[in-house]
Amino acid sequence: MFVLFRTQEWSKLNLHFHEEQEILLTLSGDGEMYINNEVYPIRRGSLFVINNTDFHRSVGKDNEVPYQFCLIHFDPEEVKGVSTANFDLAACFRDHRNFNHRCQLGEDELEGLLKQIKRLAYYLDPECSAYGREVYSKICLSEILIYINSLYEPTMKTSRLQRSEKSPDRITPVIQYIQEHYAEDLSLDSLADMFFISKSHL
Repeated sequence: MFVLFRTQEWSKLNLHFHEEQEILLTLSGDGEMYINNEVYPIRRGSLFVINNTDFHRSVGKDNEVPYQFCLIHFDPEEVKGVSTANFDLAACFRDHRNFNHRCQLGEDELEGLLKQIKRLAYYLDPECSAYGREVYSKICLSEILIYINSLYEPTMKTSRLQRSEKSPDRITPVIQYIQEHYAEDLSLDSLADMFFISKSHL
């Protein structure tokens, strides 16, 4: 489990996936998030829930606006003991077929979640000497997951979750190919040649 705060250039973000689950909270930026065959807008307060099978990439619309975000990577096993028969802390990471990965937070919600993430980062810091910090870190992560699951709860008003736009038809086959051949050595050059698409669009 780790927390990362980062400012990054859009051009350096390629299509990828992680072995762990990812929570990404956007602090600033103007762009689009490609996840599998979906495209979501990115702006301050955009929250993304990404599991270990989701191929994703961020693309900037305005490179003058810095892309600042914080993310959490974690293994569901780390909170397995906290979940109950009636409540799975990792529920919103389980099945992402026809899943809306994005929730747009208001400013108060953003600040509240950011405060929780900073508290988690404090206990995960190797320099932290707080008594029981390992336990506190799991408690903090559990609180964050409870809140995020409440945002993605199917019974919520659908207006809170903004639906994505479909990916351009030329990109969808590329993503499907990568999902089917992810264990192979795939390069941008080979994909660009195979699908007749400029590398800058991958």
